[in-house]
Amino acid sequence: MSVGAVTADNFKIAVGDSGGEHSGTLFLNGKFGSEQDTVNEAAIGTVDMSILAINNVTPFSTTVGVLSLPYVILSLEDAEKLTQGPIGQELTENTVNDFGVRIIAWTYTGFRRLTNSKKPVTSVADLDGQDNPYTTNLRYIFSIEPLIVSEQVFQGLPEKDQAIVLEAGQRATQASAQFLRDKEAEIKEILIAEGMEIMDPENNEKEFIQLATEAVWPDFYDSIGGVEKLNAVLAEIGSEPVSE
Repeated sequence: MSVGAVTADNFKIAVGDSGGEHSGTLFLNGKFGSEQDTVNEAAIGTVDMSILAINNVTPFSTTVGVLSLPYVILSLEDAEKLTQGPIGQELTENTVNDFGVRIIAWTYTGFRRLTNSKKPVTSVADLDGQDNPYTTNLRYIFSIEPLIVSEQVFQGLPEKDQAIVLEAGQRATQASAQFLRDKEAEIKEILIAEGMEIMDPENNEKEFIQLATEAVWPDFYDSIGGVEKLNAVLAEIGSEPVSE
């Protein structure tokens, strides 16, 4: 199997519990083009798999964009519940039907954090800077990177091998979540020790959330399948529904 859109030099990986029958060669540093290029290549079967930011899947299967709306996901637990439950299954089916690629794993890199060298950011009026992991405790975007496989390649495997690939994907999903849990707090403490000041926004981000839900979400209702689809996502994680 060929796997694109990862960083580092090429190396081989074993695929699940296949006893060495299946392995993958990673093609890294954009050797197959951009992340969106690899979606096209997976769809036609020239790349077997690709791991990429979810916003680069959205142009090909727009309903997946519900997971990248600001302030929909407010915790890693929300992300796990949505991606590993019925919502994630529905989005996977959509990607298969829309563009011939299947999501077999979800990886998580956590919230984008706003960094700023000029002043503390605690309100919307303070905004400037860039977003990275940490420094302001804003939770506007939770980064998810699905691992996709060419549906053409997947359907060409015997059923037992399909099961191996899906099981390997589940393990990768769980390992990614655990890695984030283990490392994010550690990274935060290192940054503080190095002199970074981490601010909490005013009123638990109420102003930011209100702007997102009122000014941003409605622009995407049509592309994600309607407001009822968003409300199904919100219900799954215990958040309040919205109305058109």
